[in-house]
Amino acid sequence: GTEGGGFGFSYHYSNGGNPTRIGGVLPAISGKIEGGSSAGNDWAVSDAVTSLPVARIVEALENPGGKYQHNGKEQTFPDIKMIWWAGGANFTHHQDTNRLIKAWQKPELVVISECYWTAAAKHADIVLPITTSFERNDLTMTGDYSNQHLVPMKQVIEPQFEARSDFDVFADLAEMLKPGGKAVYTEGKDEMAWLKQFYDVAQKAA
Repeated sequence: GTEGGGFGFSYHYSNGGNPTRIGGVLPAISGKIEGGSSAGNDWAVSDAVTSLPVARIVEALENPGGKYQHNGKEQTFPDIKMIWWAGGANFTHHQDTNRLIKAWQKPELVVISECYWTAAAKHADIVLPITTSFERNDLTMTGDYSNQHLVPMKQVIEPQFEARSDFDVFADLAEMLKPGGKAVYTEGKDEMAWLKQFYDVAQKAA
């Protein structure tokens, strides 16, 4: 590296595996009402009415209906009336925080799903307290891009105070939007049943 510049491990495969590793990859919860799960979150892009690079959220808020170039195509920024932000520290990562704060005032409603009292939470109208990885069961992968290992993340304590998992929050939201929506969203599976399905799909692929 550069003298005095520090060092990092993420420039190749995050020091967690080799790039030729072929193994199972954890799928995602179904992205379509009729079911069907895919690896990663490509459904979030392919099934969205519109999508935009997260780094351009400020431009989108500042320029509803404006044109921009992305991946060789001309796209149009949507007119965003509401934001529900679940995951990703936008106030930490954005290049110009003051510009973001100003743009963040434009939507009529901002909801944040968050474990901690972050800057994003402080700038939201509604904050939904979400469980940490210690308060729910989950699976993750290590080796980043090489996806070399599947790791169980076992719940060690009950959810604290009013914290709830994203899964439970969105299941109840689906029911509020339409009676029977919870059953459609969960596909009749609880947290552990989904995790078993994820594991079985990854095991079969491996």
